[in-house]
Amino acid sequence: MEFTNPWGLYALGSLIPLIIIYLIRPKPVEKIIPSLMFIIQEKKVTRRQAFFRRFVNNLIFFLQFLALTALAFAVASPFITIPFATSSENTVLVIDGSASMQASHGLGTRFTSAVSGARDSVAGKVSIILAENIPNSLLAKGSKSEALSVLGKLKPKATSTNIGDALLMANDMLGTEKGKIIVFSDFLSTEGSDIMVAKRRLEASGHAVEFRDLSSEADNAGIIGADVSRALTKLKVKNFNREGIGVSISVLNEGKKIDEASISIQPDSIEELSFTTPRGKTEIVIDRKDDFMLDNRVFISNPFKQKTKVLLVSNLEDDNYVGAAMEASPDVALETRMPPTINPERLDHEIIIVNEVDRQLLVPGDFELISRHIKNGASIVIMAQDELSSIALSDLLPVTIGSKQKSSPVCVQITNRFTKHLSNACFTSSPYFDLPANQTSVIASTENDVPVITMREHGNGKVVYYGIFDRESDFKSSEEYPIFWAELIGFLSGTEDIRNFNLRTGDILPVLEQEIETPGGKLTANRVDFDETGFYSFSGREYSANLINEKESNVGAINLLKSEKAALLAAGEEESEKEVSLDLALIGLIALLLFAELFIVKFRGDA
Repeated sequence: MEFTNPWGLYALGSLIPLIIIYLIRPKPVEKIIPSLMFIIQEKKVTRRQAFFRRFVNNLIFFLQFLALTALAFAVASPFITIPFATSSENTVLVIDGSASMQASHGLGTRFTSAVSGARDSVAGKVSIILAENIPNSLLAKGSKSEALSVLGKLKPKATSTNIGDALLMANDMLGTEKGKIIVFSDFLSTEGSDIMVAKRRLEASGHAVEFRDLSSEADNAGIIGADVSRALTKLKVKNFNREGIGVSISVLNEGKKIDEASISIQPDSIEELSFTTPRGKTEIVIDRKDDFMLDNRVFISNPFKQKTKVLLVSNLEDDNYVGAAMEASPDVALETRMPPTINPERLDHEIIIVNEVDRQLLVPGDFELISRHIKNGASIVIMAQDELSSIALSDLLPVTIGSKQKSSPVCVQITNRFTKHLSNACFTSSPYFDLPANQTSVIASTENDVPVITMREHGNGKVVYYGIFDRESDFKSSEEYPIFWAELIGFLSGTEDIRNFNLRTGDILPVLEQEIETPGGKLTANRVDFDETGFYSFSGREYSANLINEKESNVGAINLLKSEKAALLAAGEEESEKEVSLDLALIGLIALLLFAELFIVKFRGDA
């Protein structure tokens, strides 16, 4: 026991006068009264009554003694320090609602185990936070019944994890009050603040933090990458297991299987494969059951229904690589015209590609008519070929052609829609024309900064110079070649990038308030939270959302608590200490003692 005002103990000196008064009070004189002799026969009863009276008289002394003692202690303001479980007043339940929590765990999933544990931990005033990529506060200092109601409606999301920021949110919710924060997670944190730093901050504020680890070993192989273009969809499939596996992959367009493939994947390895991107809604499915099914499926939306009209002007009959790329694109309506039959007076094409034309077969004035068509809003791509400088292209050529140089690496200078998918900055090697400095926008150049791909405005249209010699480079043989051309056509025609319709879970898109159809049902809102995998429909368009997160798919990984930091983050029941004042208890005791003294005095008949 400790005292706030230890000087108050001097009040115990008041006991001395009390003791002296009781010691010097007159003693009763015994006299024999003959008239009372008749009661001698009741001697035993009389003795008992006398003993009782002496006890009662002494009891008043003890009551007064105790009352003065309690009063002195009250003046000293005593208090005691006792262990105090902060959860008895405030409990914050942080529940991991990320994609990895949908992995199998026991008879259910990690998420169902988390909710079950949270139900058993409801105590005091309860706050609940769902830890998605952006933590979501679901209840603030509610009752037990309110907390159980919220927990009964919780569903996991398909986003990444942000436990660190969820802990900081818990700290803000508690404010100046102390509390206990219990985190239910597999601790595969992929975003946000450092968990260890957040935990230390909460503990420094006097809160208790407890971690409930729901991680476990898991069998999983999933899709961790999806690069969608109008021509091709490239996938990355990873085997997270310690043994090699074989998987079958099916492509379903509007519910019908249109393609399939089988691949073998070594332990902890990645395999890549490609599919032509169909129109409409497509699902690519790994036909394999494992402990995490969320990454076994990818959804692709290709809303473009109208094909772009492209005219290829060329005298090549064989090995026309750009023509083959255009024919492979489902979004291109290709027409080929061979000089001298260009018929420029009959042009309704959005894009014209000039490739390997015979200058001796060109009709004078044809390219002047084509130039007018471009100025009216169409676009033209002029491809490198021998003797290009001698071809009468009117005023269309955006560069001044010099001499042909030996092969050199070609590197991206501007990352845009049709270059951002190229896996290497220097994506091919090719002979090139020496070009002087000019005012055109340089998209790609050689290592010594000679422009190879350029672009400029021509009236209301665009002119692209493509200076790679396809026959003499290896670019034509890469998977990136048809994607490059499909995206270039989309860019020149003003068609929206297909990637804008194929998003990742966790993305948020503001919209005008309207009815939105999500994988979980319909709702009315002014923004779209892509927190589930599947198709979304709003503003008259179809969108898709996919997990595509290697860290979140690695559900069997060693998590934060099992790493070297485990000692610092170990879970366990933590208690705080609380100072409890005894002033009110002492005052209550004094009042009780005074009441008892009055009762005894009345009972004895002194008043």
